[in-house]
Amino acid sequence: MENNPKRYMTTREAAMRWNIFPDRVSELCRHGKIPGAAQENRRWKIPADAPHPLSPKGPKK
Repeated sequence: MENNPKRYMTTREAAMRWNIFPDRVSELCRHGKIPGAAQENRRWKIPADAPHPLSPKGPKK
């Protein structure tokens, strides 16, 4: 049993956090630019601790 379940945010929550549009967040998820993001029933689950995908410190692919 996991004591600390992984937390996720929606595309809307990620967009508000990262100051970008929700459609852009979805696009970044589709292209694999957000590590750990997974689609479930046409909605994206984004790890709550995911770094901003467009920042210099974000993932490089």
